[in-house]
Amino acid sequence: MHLITFATIEEAQATLTTFQAKEVEVNFYSSFIGNILITGMGPEKTKASLLRYLDKADHFINFGIAGALQDDVSSTTLLHQIAQVTDEKTLDCIDLLETGLHLLTVDAPLYDTQKRDLFAQRHHLVDMEGYVIAKLAKRNKKRCSLYKLVSDFCNESTHEDIMNNLSTHSQTLAQEIEKLSLTP
Repeated sequence: MHLITFATIEEAQATLTTFQAKEVEVNFYSSFIGNILITGMGPEKTKASLLRYLDKADHFINFGIAGALQDDVSSTTLLHQIAQVTDEKTLDCIDLLETGLHLLTVDAPLYDTQKRDLFAQRHHLVDMEGYVIAKLAKRNKKRCSLYKLVSDFCNESTHEDIMNNLSTHSQTLAQEIEKLSLTP
């Protein structure tokens, strides 16, 4: 069975509605596409949440928003599947697919354009949860898929861009998940 994860309820809201998810426990839902877990933002909250539900799935699937590090990240593709994810602190990389975008996981939102440009030399997108999910999946011999929707361009307007478009991003995520035809 899948364990579908989102960092926030706001990202997940349209998916919870679309797939008729029923809350089983706080931040843990059951739906006809699999269980859905709201992990909380950042590596520590994500790790703590996933550790509670490791036995609930054989495949972790993370959906969420991410900042674009490169201006040329395709705007024609709404949902990007991640091929490789890297931890900013350790620079440890986990390969998920042979080709695709590279995701960098950081501890805090990225507003600094100089850091963005430096990170862009090796990565396409940035988030705050992906590496932890991939690492726990690998350590526990579970499959892992990460899908990201570009929410911002890691600059001074990042927070405002995310807040102003979160409802739209949630709807887009739900629509794109529908296209994937997930079954438990």
